[in-house]
Amino acid sequence: WSSDVCSSDLRTQKHTLPNMSVVGIDFGNKNGVIAQASRGGVDCVLNENSKRLNEWMVSFQGKARSCGAQAASIARSNYKNTITSMKRLIGRQFDEPEVQAELKQWCHFKASKCPDGTVGVDINYDGETVVVSITHALGMMIKKMCQISADATQGMGVAEAVISVPAYFTEAQRRACLDACKIAELNCLRLMHEPTAVALSYGIFKSVKSEFDETKPKHVMFIDVGEATFSATVVSYVTGKLYVKSCKFDADLGGRDFDYAIAQSVAAKFQAKHKEDPWQYPKSAMKLLAQCEKAKKDLSPHGVKETTVFIECLVGDYDWSQKLTLDDYEGLIAPLLERMKAPVLGALEEAGVAAADLDSVELTGGTTRIAAVKRLLATTLGRDGPPPLYGLQTTMNADEACSRGCALQAAILSTRFRVKDFSIFDRVHQPVRLSWDQATNGDAAAATGGDDAEDEDGEGDGTDAGAATSITIFEAGSETPKTRRITFRRGEEFTIAAAYDVAGGAVVPEGVDPKLGTFTISGMPKGNTDRIRVLVKHSLDRKSTRLNSSHPRYL
Repeated sequence: WSSDVCSSDLRTQKHTLPNMSVVGIDFGNKNGVIAQASRGGVDCVLNENSKRLNEWMVSFQGKARSCGAQAASIARSNYKNTITSMKRLIGRQFDEPEVQAELKQWCHFKASKCPDGTVGVDINYDGETVVVSITHALGMMIKKMCQISADATQGMGVAEAVISVPAYFTEAQRRACLDACKIAELNCLRLMHEPTAVALSYGIFKSVKSEFDETKPKHVMFIDVGEATFSATVVSYVTGKLYVKSCKFDADLGGRDFDYAIAQSVAAKFQAKHKEDPWQYPKSAMKLLAQCEKAKKDLSPHGVKETTVFIECLVGDYDWSQKLTLDDYEGLIAPLLERMKAPVLGALEEAGVAAADLDSVELTGGTTRIAAVKRLLATTLGRDGPPPLYGLQTTMNADEACSRGCALQAAILSTRFRVKDFSIFDRVHQPVRLSWDQATNGDAAAATGGDDAEDEDGEGDGTDAGAATSITIFEAGSETPKTRRITFRRGEEFTIAAAYDVAGGAVVPEGVDPKLGTFTISGMPKGNTDRIRVLVKHSLDRKSTRLNSSHPRYL
């Protein structure tokens, strides 16, 4: 979660350590972008192929390791030793149903279960089988992104970074991302929610033009359709501030599902004619999906009515060629389009904002370039406009907005820049509930409070909670970051358990344990038979965005 901290307009100013840079990294499932904050603003960095999009994959051949564009060039021929889908697998348990579905449908490497239950990949490294965890693979890719930044700036190293993650990421996924940063020896200032990063990028751009009012909020909906995820977020702006009002998502809906819809149709026709199933051969499946993605892009611009799907040697010596009309294509993706309505309408309901009150609807993510997607979203929101945008807006670069927002947040948090004030108020997407032991020598009297009313020493007003043994410490929809306090009256050691509050609205994937951790509170003064006041602070960590419980204070 983001913090209510100072931000800048495009006129940032560096004042220390000029030989180091701060960057923002957009952690994508298929592609990633790195943006660098500098004296003149924020720029996306070009890789060795002079492209801003970097393929998010790692490949091994012998003792050589390739990342990004280099890995993509050999991915098809070396698919058994190429790690992909890191965003979908990071921090997940191997036995989770969603993980098994991901591995079966989208991954061509051999996966195995690591000792800690997470996903590992069996890699042939110099003739020996080595298991590489997804966390280590992500660390390799982050290191590659830092190297791209260093090469683009004549060796200027990356000192600090902010990395984007989806708002629905669990505690385990966030910790795995931070572990990957440690492996890459990168100081990660914060894991920032993707829609919040996009909102910050938009807010800074509009603030330069003085388009926000001090009292009247401006409501903007950001719709992001990436390679594997769909999200709809409502943000309100006033001068110098942004408030995330709601965020709804479909974690299993993205551009690759559009490719797969076309590929299923093509594969069925191919099998009917040649009696061969392309899905049974990894290289054939990869070739099929690549050409169907190309067909999708060909049919995305307004006015294009037809394209040709041609695949040379799809299976064996069998080529395949067919016409794909726009009507047929939109018929194939109709169920996917229908799924976009629920998150959009849910975001409006949660924010308490009517579609007619939205000042703008901004599109990001490569899949929003599909004409049918724009029409569906415009119809759902009641927007009336001519093609190709149908009343929607594309103020920002669809591929770069997230990385630019992360770079701005990195400049905000870093001591290397002086920035202008711009406060960010994110929201709690996953409510957290605490429970604790009942006192053995009488009921525990607990007090909660101190949201943002306490000072650095933890002082602040509390509210008596009586003899309760559990409480939702961070409620869904409340502002974050925040610190909450609970005061106990105890004379002996006790434990506090933290878990996602599923009953309170937490969305936990199937097979994921909602428990976050258990904290043991000990060290009470010996020989004291009376119960004493023990104050325990709980915070959504301002640096790492993780749940954190500090050491208790005895009062």
